[in-house]
Amino acid sequence: MKVTKTLLTAITSGKHVEITEDNFDAVLGAACVIATAFKDIVQCLVVFAVDHARTNDNDFTYLTKIMNQLVVEKYGDAIRTATLQSYLEYVVTGARWFEQTKQGDKQYKFAKRSKKAKISYNMKALAKPWYLFDNAGKAKAVKLSLKHKLELAMKQWLEAEADKSGKYELVDKADNDVLLVELNELLQSHS
Repeated sequence: MKVTKTLLTAITSGKHVEITEDNFDAVLGAACVIATAFKDIVQCLVVFAVDHARTNDNDFTYLTKIMNQLVVEKYGDAIRTATLQSYLEYVVTGARWFEQTKQGDKQYKFAKRSKKAKISYNMKALAKPWYLFDNAGKAKAVKLSLKHKLELAMKQWLEAEADKSGKYELVDKADNDVLLVELNELLQSHS
């Protein structure tokens, strides 16, 4: 059975559609069409919100509204909100999501990471839909970077301990040990 406009209208209007062997394929096709359309509509909203922020002195009102509507109002169950959050932080560099609680309700706010943070917009990344954003590669790069930093810190520590010429300045051993433990824990959490 072919996906028809009547079937799509019935499903999206909330009318009960009885599923039978005869219409199963059509209802499944309609569900796929609706899911894709939903993700594409969210992408259009994101593009508008990012462009609004870019042209209105970093006004993140619309980005905040999107996330609050999707996550707080539970419409986000249909989408990967963590992916959307990561995507927006990648597109709008220098900003991040803050979780707030107002009168017992969880709210999200998109804002600068810090007062001194510089905001930039990755418009090239915005051309790719949020639902195709893959931050797994980014996590791997962070892991490699942390591993490199840990190895470098260990190498510098060993060189400093071995060198008695004063070429290397030793930090307090207790502080350095704490730093190495923290780096190692961070590395483990990204594996």
